[in-house]
Amino acid sequence: MDALEGLLAVDIETKSAVDLKKVGQWKYSRDDSTDVYCVVFGYAEEPDRYTFVEWTPGDALPQGLIDYLEAGGTIIAHNASFEVSIWRNILEPRYGFPPVPLEQWDDTQVRGLALNLPVSLDGLAKTLGCRTQKDEAGSKLMLKMSKLREIEAGVYEPIDHQGHNYDTEANRARLLAYCLDDVGATLDAFFLLKPLRVDEALAYEVDKRVNMRGVYIDRRFAQACIAIVEDRKRELDRVVLELPQMEIADARDPRALKAFLKARGVKIPTRTRKTIADGEVKYVKTESTDKAAVAAMLADPLLDAEARIVLSNRLEATKATSLAKLGRAISMVDGRGSDGRLRFTLQFHGAHTGRWASSGLQVHNLPKDKLGPLALPIRQAIERRDLEALKFLTDRPLEAVSSSLRSLVIAPPGRELIAADYSAVEARVLAWLAGQADVLQAFWRGQDVYVKAAADVGSSERQLGKVCVLALGYGMGVVTFANTAAAWGVPLELKVAYEIQKAWRKTNDAIVEFWRALEKVAKAAVDEPGTVFRAGKIRAVATAFCLAIAIPSGRSLRYWKPRIVQTEKTIKTVDAAGTVVEKDVIGEELRYYTIGSDKTTMIEESTYGGKLVENVTQAVARDLLAAATVRVDRHPDYELVMHVHDSLVAEVEAGAGDVEEFCRLISRLPPWAEGLPLVSHGYRDTRFRG
Repeated sequence: MDALEGLLAVDIETKSAVDLKKVGQWKYSRDDSTDVYCVVFGYAEEPDRYTFVEWTPGDALPQGLIDYLEAGGTIIAHNASFEVSIWRNILEPRYGFPPVPLEQWDDTQVRGLALNLPVSLDGLAKTLGCRTQKDEAGSKLMLKMSKLREIEAGVYEPIDHQGHNYDTEANRARLLAYCLDDVGATLDAFFLLKPLRVDEALAYEVDKRVNMRGVYIDRRFAQACIAIVEDRKRELDRVVLELPQMEIADARDPRALKAFLKARGVKIPTRTRKTIADGEVKYVKTESTDKAAVAAMLADPLLDAEARIVLSNRLEATKATSLAKLGRAISMVDGRGSDGRLRFTLQFHGAHTGRWASSGLQVHNLPKDKLGPLALPIRQAIERRDLEALKFLTDRPLEAVSSSLRSLVIAPPGRELIAADYSAVEARVLAWLAGQADVLQAFWRGQDVYVKAAADVGSSERQLGKVCVLALGYGMGVVTFANTAAAWGVPLELKVAYEIQKAWRKTNDAIVEFWRALEKVAKAAVDEPGTVFRAGKIRAVATAFCLAIAIPSGRSLRYWKPRIVQTEKTIKTVDAAGTVVEKDVIGEELRYYTIGSDKTTMIEESTYGGKLVENVTQAVARDLLAAATVRVDRHPDYELVMHVHDSLVAEVEAGAGDVEEFCRLISRLPPWAEGLPLVSHGYRDTRFRG
C-alpha cells in the first residue's frame, strides 16, 4: 500500500451491552463491554480496483497497512467519528493498532452532506448509484449481533430474550461479508463525490479537533435540573387533576387537551401544514395546540377560567419535552476515569445551508438566557433542587430551567471560557445581500435596528421591532406573523398584524424585491440549463440534475432534480379589515429533492422566494462563522470547544486571552464579505451564557 498512490477505507463492526444511540459513540467506545468483531480495510489504487484486507481479533495487522498509516495515508470512513472513537479507545490500547492523527481521516458522510445528499451510507449509495450497495439483510443481522446481554458478571453474549445466541461461526462470516460491502460502498461513494472546497476543508479540520476536544459539562447541575423538571411535571399534572371536573389527566397530551378545550367551548386555532404523499404536495388544515396556538388562546380575555389554568400549564409543560433530553445528554458524558467532557456533539454541514447540527446536548437548540439579574438566584435554587424557591423567583419554573441550560457548559478547573456572538447576524446579512441601504446605515451607525424597525411600522415598542426584523424578513404571511408575535409575547389582532406587515414591506422594499428577484433567477436557471443568472450577490445555474445557487463565499447550495410545476392550492390571507380570507391560487412552483427526515431517502420539496432568501442568508452567516473557527483555531491562546449558529466558545487558561481581541478575531471579514457590518459582543466566565 502506497500512501502517495492510493487511499484506504475502513469499516468496523462492534458489539456492546450499552446502547450506542443512548450513550453516543465516544462513551460507547469506552465501555468495558464494547469490543470488535471485525475490521475491513479497502485499498484503492484506482476508482474501479480495490484490494480488501480483513482483520479479526487475534490476527496480525499487515505491515503494509501499518506502513501506509504511518506514512500519513488518508483513511476514509462513513461517519468517521465512530471509527475514530473505536480506533482510539479499543483498537489502539487493546490490539496494538498504530495511532492515526485526525488530519488523516476523511468522511464520505461529510462530503455527501456538503452536497445535500443523504446522511446514511445506504441512502448515499442508492442516490449516487454506487456499484456496491448496502446489504439490508446483513444490516439486520448486524443489529442483532451488536447488542450484548450480561449473562454473568463481566460475561456478555449477543443473546436475545428468547435465549437465541447470534454469535455463531456462520453469522460471523456473514457479518464480515456485510462489512466488506460497506467498505466497497464507501469507496464507490468517495470516488463519485466532489472533494470539499479548500476553505471548507480547513473548517472541517477544525471541526474534527473541536469535536475531539469536547465541552466540559457540569453533571451535578444537570442532575439537579432533571430532578426539578420531574418535580414540576408532577405538580402541573396534579393541578390539572384537581380541577373540579377532573376532565383531563395530562395537559401535555394534545388529544386530551383538544377534547377538554372543545368541551369548554374554546376555539382551537388551525394551522395549514404542508405534506407530501405519493410525490404530491398537499396542504392540510389541522387544529393546533403548539406554543403559538396556546399563546393565542390565552390572549382571549373571555377564556374559561379552568381552560386558562390548563393552557397556562400546557405553555410551561411544552418545555418538558426538550428538557426530557437532558438525561440522555448527560449519559453521554463518560464518568469512568474521564475528563468530564461531552464529545462529538457537532455535525459538520448538518443542514442544507451548511450550518452545523448537534446531537446529545443539542447545543444548537439551547435557548438564550433571558433571566437577567435573576439568573444567579435561579441557578442556585436549581442546584439546591428547591422547587418552592424557584417558584418564588418565577411563575414558570420549567422555562427558567430551560433558560439555564446553557450554563451546563462550563470551564474545567483552572480554566475559563471566552465567548462571543455576532449581533443580529441574519438581519445584517439579509440587508447586505438585498442592498437595503437604510438598514445597513443603521447598523454602521450602531443604531438599535429593532427600535428602528418599530419606528418604521409606527410603534415605539422595541420587542415588536425585534419580531418584525426576525419574522418578516423572509416573506412571512399575516396569520403566521400574528401567531409568531403572540409566541414572542407580542399579541396582535389580525388587522394590526396586517397593517404592520404592509408597513414593514413598504419600508424594506429592497428586501421584498430580493425575494422576487431570487425566485425569478432560480426558475430562469431551471428553464435554461447552463445559463448563469444573477440576483445581486447571488448566482444561479442549473443542469437537468441540479440547481446550484452560489453565495458570495463561492460555496453553492444544491437543489436536486429541480422542476417547475403548475399548482393549485388554497392559501390563507388577511384583508385590510383583519378578516381571514381563503382563496385558491394557481401558479408556478419550484420543486426539488432534498434529504428526507429519515436521513436516507430523498424527498420532493417546494420552495419560493422568501425561503430561498432565508437559505442564502443563513448560508452566508454560516460561512462567516466557519471562517472564524479557522482563525480562532490558529490562535495559540484560544481552544475552541463549541459554537452555535452565531456564537463561538473557547477555553483559555485562567486570566489568559482577551475578550476584545476574541471579538476582533471572529468579526474580521473575509475578502468576499466586504461592506457587511459585522459586529460581535463577548464575555469571560466559567459558564456558557450564549
